[in-house]
Amino acid sequence: MDRLIIGLTGTFGAGKSTVGEIFEQLGAARFDTDQIAHRALHPTSPVYAEIKARFPQALDAQGEGFDRKKLAETVFNDPDERAALEALIHPYVFEELDHKIQRTTKDIIVIEVPLLFESGYDRQCHKSVVVSASPEVVLKRLLKKGFSREEIKQRQRSQMSASEKSKKANVIIYNDGEIQKTHQEVKKIWDQFRFEMQKGVK
Repeated sequence: MDRLIIGLTGTFGAGKSTVGEIFEQLGAARFDTDQIAHRALHPTSPVYAEIKARFPQALDAQGEGFDRKKLAETVFNDPDERAALEALIHPYVFEELDHKIQRTTKDIIVIEVPLLFESGYDRQCHKSVVVSASPEVVLKRLLKKGFSREEIKQRQRSQMSASEKSKKANVIIYNDGEIQKTHQEVKKIWDQFRFEMQKGVK
């Protein structure tokens, strides 16, 4: 196998970005679909006009940029609104992602996709890695970041449950404890993936 594409996901607050950073430190190319999605909301984005027309209630006071909090409240409170936004953003995100994958020279590519299984993007990956943490740890982390309990519930309801994600994953990383422990776990998986690549295992 010349290249390994890893789809990295996890429930809201489980710590997939932390795991993604560790993979990057170990030598992987790392792409975050959330960052690409944020660029879709910029006025220079090719899908900006469509999103603006569909979600005028989420525009900021100037009527040009988006108020991300308003947009989040709109889509996380209504599955139909969320589906409409995803239908506009996902094609742009995955097209940009394909360009990034084609341009990188790294042989291990980690792609952070919050809706990895929900969007079907796991079918484009050789491996799927789910980051998991206990509900208590997740709640503590997100409250510390400034999210309200209601915001946390809304976002959690919009995603596949942790148990469903784990059933679909090739690998589960538990991110409940100290960062050193998570680093050790990621390094072990990294070494295993490297070994499989050398042996030509898919």
